[in-house]
Amino acid sequence: DGESPTALADRIPDTAVSDTAVPYEILDSAENRLHYLQLTDNLIREMVEDETEVAVFLDKSARPVAWMVHALWDQLAPRKPDGTQYKEPQIKFLNIDREQWGDIVGRTEDSMVNVNSIPGEQINELRQVMSSESTDKLPEDAAPDPEKSYLADKKVMVIDEVRVSGDTLHIAHRILMRAFPEAAEIVPFAWMEGQ
Repeated sequence: DGESPTALADRIPDTAVSDTAVPYEILDSAENRLHYLQLTDNLIREMVEDETEVAVFLDKSARPVAWMVHALWDQLAPRKPDGTQYKEPQIKFLNIDREQWGDIVGRTEDSMVNVNSIPGEQINELRQVMSSESTDKLPEDAAPDPEKSYLADKKVMVIDEVRVSGDTLHIAHRILMRAFPEAAEIVPFAWMEGQ
């Protein structure tokens, strides 16, 4: 099915492009590159198994994960029985963080996350971000038609790069479920478990 994970890991450069002022040293060893490759392979396989149509990465921390998924999809995605490639999900980004939302919805360590405490206008703003309608055409106080939500009837995966407490991913998942009840499915996924 293509290159081995070790061969792919060896192709990830030790440093960024030479004209960059800051060296890229995060993936400084073959072990780190292999570990990141395995995490990305696991995410891609989960997306295929769940038949994910839209992948919502939590910005900004999960943005590099989205880049890796996109760059490695053709090499890592399993093939269909007929040998064709599974379709890569649409990639979207949302800035949902426990620091910005925790005071409004609560935190999992308090054993209570209540997304119903989010004002309706903030939910409508979130819906407008994922609207398939141009919000330029809507009256200022109107929300996009739920049937025209980009996520309507789609299988969605919300992805965070690291889960330590799980708070950010849990809050984001619950907010998306409230904002987009017309989605076929919204599942949370953490690319890496923290310590």
